[in-house]
Amino acid sequence: AKGIYEKINSTQGFQRQIENYLGHAITTTEKSRITCSIGIASAGDVRKEEDINELIRSADEILYKVKTGEKGHYAFL
Repeated sequence: AKGIYEKINSTQGFQRQIENYLGHAITTTEKSRITCSIGIASAGDVRKEEDINELIRSADEILYKVKTGEKGHYAFL
């Protein structure tokens, strides 16, 4: 996740791709920026549907914690 954020920041996010799609330059401000928050849960051997549901619940839980904090961050559970 850290590598993803570093790559996005180093290339000014997706601004260049959006400009190419629109066919003209755009101006962004801090207020108009789109951010991304990621919650990551990992598991070893997931074989049952209940395990998958628990993994999704855990990822949602950590995502909620990330989103209630500073924008544009990630966290592992």
